[in-house]
Order: sequence, then C-alpha cells, then structure tokens
Amino acid sequence: MRTFQDELDWTLFDQLHRVVLQISGFCFRTKQICLTLVVAVVGLLIKFTDSGLDHSIFVAGAVIPAGFWFLDSVAYFYQSKMRGLMASIEK
Repeated sequence: MRTFQDELDWTLFDQLHRVVLQISGFCFRTKQICLTLVVAVVGLLIKFTDSGLDHSIFVAGAVIPAGFWFLDSVAYFYQSKMRGLMASIEK
C-alpha cells in the first residue's frame, strides 16, 4: 500500500519526467530552427552580395550555430539536473 509521501514522490517524479520531455522537444525544435536559419540567412546574404563571398556569410554561418550550441548546452544542463532529481526520488 502506498503512503501519502509515496504518492507525492510519484507525482513529483511524473512532473519532472514531463519537464525533461519538454526540454527534449525544445532542443529538437531549436535544431530545426537553426538549420532553417542557416540556410535562409546564408542564402539571402549570397543573394544580396551579388553571389560573391563576403565576411557576413561566414559570420552568420558561425553565429547561428554558436547560438544553437549555447541553447543546447543550457537545455542539456537542466535535463541532467532533472534526471538527477528523478534518480534521488526513485531511491
């Protein structure tokens, strides 16, 4: 028979699991947006620079993935923390 504390722990565990899933979904959507932005921005820059190489193409090609990397690392940090909390609740 489960106690009231057990029920609270299972509820908290379920909520943390949902948070981890939402963060994972955020990471996937961020990857999609990053890829779309790289293609669109670099394509527009090539069009506006008369099909020539310009420093702005390389800057945009570096800034967008760097922003993605930052967002992905923050999301991974929080996923890791949530999984640690879930492991402590499970024990």
